[in-house]
Amino acid sequence: MKYSKKPPLVLSDREYTILQQMANSRTLAHHLVTRATLILRLVAGLPKEAIAQEVRLTRKMIYVWYDRWLAAQDTLSGVTEEDDTAFRQVIEEILADRPRPGAPPTFTAEHVCDIMAFACKKPEDLGLPFTTWTPSELARTAVNQGIVSSISPASVGRFLKSGGFATP
Repeated sequence: MKYSKKPPLVLSDREYTILQQMANSRTLAHHLVTRATLILRLVAGLPKEAIAQEVRLTRKMIYVWYDRWLAAQDTLSGVTEEDDTAFRQVIEEILADRPRPGAPPTFTAEHVCDIMAFACKKPEDLGLPFTTWTPSELARTAVNQGIVSSISPASVGRFLKSGGFATP
């Protein structure tokens, strides 16, 4: 069975410089450093198995990033007029994770903010018969006030925890 040989990756001097900066960065996210490194190694013509070992990814993932970079060549050639910061941002977007499948968030940031605002108020000031908020009472109040149609006390507890609130 014959496999079609993929074309070699070729970088412009500008792309090479930016990828080299990204690969040597100490402050950039690790996944971007890894992906910049693997693109540079592919351009250098190193075997994919050696690259996979160096960057600690599978060969399949090396091919995924090879294909993604190859597909992005038109995008990169279209932004040659941009300054280096904008050009680097385009490269970072190419090397970034794509959105993953899954259910969309149930609650918007506005919902969470409204619930957190209630948590900051005293229940007595709202005419409620208790003195301390619990996740159950906050969930019930959020539904009664029309903030959300339904919410579990566990979800409210996660919101409180992420905001630094301690639940009773």
